[in-house]
This record gives sequence, C-alpha cells and structure tokens, in this order.
Amino acid sequence: MFATDFVSTHHNQSPQNVRVSTVSSSDLLFPSPWLLVPTGSYNGYFDWVPKHLRVGPWSVSSIIALPLILLGAMWSTTSTRRPTAAAYPSFAFCTSAYPPAFSWFWLYNVIVTCWMAFVLGRNIRHEGWAMPYTTFTVWSWTMLLLRHALTVLAALPIPLFYDEVDTTRYGFRVISQLAECLRCPALLNSVVVFVVWNLILAPGIYLTLETTTKRKQFIRWLFQFNLINQHFLSLPLAITSAIVSAPRQFTDADLWCGLASVVSYLLFYILVLDRLGVHLYPIFSPRSKYCALVWSLVIVGYGALFRWIQH
Repeated sequence: MFATDFVSTHHNQSPQNVRVSTVSSSDLLFPSPWLLVPTGSYNGYFDWVPKHLRVGPWSVSSIIALPLILLGAMWSTTSTRRPTAAAYPSFAFCTSAYPPAFSWFWLYNVIVTCWMAFVLGRNIRHEGWAMPYTTFTVWSWTMLLLRHALTVLAALPIPLFYDEVDTTRYGFRVISQLAECLRCPALLNSVVVFVVWNLILAPGIYLTLETTTKRKQFIRWLFQFNLINQHFLSLPLAITSAIVSAPRQFTDADLWCGLASVVSYLLFYILVLDRLGVHLYPIFSPRSKYCALVWSLVIVGYGALFRWIQH
C-alpha cells in the first residue's frame, strides 16, 4: 500500500528507472550478508532515504537498546505483573460479555468482519501478499479484523469446552481468550495509525510538496478507497469492538499484549525489512544514533496511551 502507491506517486520512477531486487525468502535465514539489497533500497523505491540510514553498520545505541528491549519483554512475563490467568477476565466473563449469537451487535460484528476482509482482499489482489504486510497500517487492520472475527465465533454454539459457570452458553474458550488478547492491541494500534497518519505524517508530507500539482496528486492518493478505510475508519471500528460492544475494564495483561504487538512489528522492521531495503519509517533505522530514543519513546508512548484509555 504505502510503499508502492506513495513512492510511484511522489517519486515518479518509471519502470526503466527502477532497479529490480531479487531476494529469496530463504536468504533471510542466514545473517550474512546482512543487507540483501546492496544499495539498501528495494527496487530503488527508497533512494529518497539518506544513505547513512540504509547502509553501513548499526549505531552503538541500537546494539545496546535492542537486547534491553527484548530482556524487558521477557522479564515482564515473569514479573509479579505478568499476564497470568488471573489477570485476564475469566473465560466465563469473556463468553457472557460478548454479544450473543444473532443479536444486533453480533450481526454488526459479522458485517464488519466481512467488510474488513473485503478491504484487505483488495490490498492483496492489487499488491500481492508480501507488500501490504510491510506496513504497520495493514498489520493493525489485520489484527482488528481478527478481533472482530473471533468475537463472532466466540458467541456461536460450538459444542466444545462448555462454559462451567453459565451452562446455557457455549464458550469456545480458546477463541474467546484469543479475542481478549487482541482487544487492547487492536485498539492501541488503531489509535496510533489514526493520530500519526492523519495528524502528523499526512499534513507533513503535504506541506513539503513543492508544487500545486504534486499536492493535488497527494490529495487524490490520500482519499483512495483502502486508505480511507485503513487510516480513518479503523479507529471507530476499534473503539466499538474494544469498548462499546463487549466492554470490560482493561488490566495489566492488556498492556503487555499491546506492548508485545508493537515490539513484534519493531523486530520485524529491524530484522526483516531493514535487510530487504524497505524503509517505510526511516526514523526506526538501527543506523541512526537516535534510534534507541525513538524505540523507547514508542514503547513509553504505548504505555501512556494505555493508561489514558484505562482511566
């Protein structure tokens, strides 16, 4: 989505000027060479990113910060505030709090699930499986889609794992627990996508464009069908799913799940996309001397956003 449409719109690279990068997925299994695209710019799409952020050794701060982030994540699972079974709402609460099958909210979730799958399918049909999932936007959209789909399935009369508390309900416990794990990450990610794109990146890009023609092209690109859905519609959908249709109080376990989701994408960006020369978010580059600060601010920001939503 972002890499193909945005680059082609604003950098006007004709097929003759694009360098074709051939990389096999098996190449990612071996650490040498680290950069699988020698120029650090996949197909030449990211030549606009400063070279020192694309090639060369990692900064000292990134080498120190990355293991600390991983150790912190592992420590949080063994601390006294870890997401134990007690920290989650009980399975009985999960299943009883969800909209009953064929209720209005349940039908709403069915419709939203189908709609989100349709939008994602458009992404995949136009760009293939790989390119959309390089973006945090599509990661967030998919997580929200799964949250809605699991909420639908959790209310169905599946004759497995009957609810021990409310015997009138069929609680498919694994599905309901997965849905609860996605509740907070889907909401936090949607808030971040909405705020960062609509209030920071989009206005910033618009102001940096030099000509009226380029600004008009950007506005037309900005209001494409998929972008409107994934950058605007995702937030009200996430709020309805996490807060309105099946409400409960957020716990520290939710915070851990939210942080796990953003750290997972950060690792994917650093360990996979960086090697492929896909620099959608150059501020995350491990070659920047400020990367440790940026990574830390992202994690702290997620924690602060969670506390604000919680209270």
